Amino acid sequence: MTIDQTEIYEKSPVGVVVCDKYQRVLWCNDKFLNDSKLDQSTVVGQLYLSLPIEVIDNHCQILPPDGDKSNNEQLRFSYWQSNVDTPSGAVAHYFVSNRTNHNTVKVSAHNLPQRPNWLEFLDYEVSRSRRYGNPLSLLKLHLIVFQKPDDFSEEVLHQTIKVTLNDEMRWSDMVGHTEHGSYLIVLPETPFDALDNLKDKLKKTLSKRLDTVNGDIKYDIVFGGSSWQRHDDTKKILARARDSLVKHLEDLLAAKN
Repeated sequence: MTIDQTEIYEKSPVGVVVCDKYQRVLWCNDKFLNDSKLDQSTVVGQLYLSLPIEVIDNHCQILPPDGDKSNNEQLRFSYWQSNVDTPSGAVAHYFVSNRTNHNTVKVSAHNLPQRPNWLEFLDYEVSRSRRYGNPLSLLKLHLIVFQKPDDFSEEVLHQTIKVTLNDEMRWSDMVGHTEHGSYLIVLPETPFDALDNLKDKLKKTLSKRLDTVNGDIKYDIVFGGSSWQRHDDTKKILARARDSLVKHLEDLLAAKN
């Protein structure tokens, strides 16, 4: 970022997180740290996907780890993102705390193809598993684009993924498009040992459809998964799926360097 950009973001009345083209956090302002109650050392330099942020529609929740002082506090924000001129491919994520006076802040109204209420659906399925011992799994999927024609919009890829997932999943599953190329699938009555076959099936189907959209695009699809374990709540199963996704994405990026 330029010095002017950094100064503007630092003085912004909303929280700002800036990531590079691979979604590694380059910088965040103090407003974001204060509102999110996260520590700078756990944000800057980390993959954005590793942050305990779950987006639903144009809002998001920050789910602090167990033991955090804000563990019982509902941290909800209005949320949107936009491209940044420098560095190339960078993205800025914006967070407006619900405690902020919304009359003083203009929130961008992006019509993102997201599935609201998936977090409530997951809460319900976790409750069923805790009561009846039913198997429950969670799959996170992330599209990372390494190269594409300048005049090609990634939204075409995201729409293709959304349609494909809705075609491939069962009626009892819920598919949610969270943000920045990430998707979440709640899989009731699905044990952990079924996830590998599902990942292979989805990757083959998605790759086939994406390759027909534009053969000049270089990309990869990364998965992370977890399953309900005894005494799990929603935060725990989400955290394990998030950690699994981040590990596989870190391995992929390391192999590319």
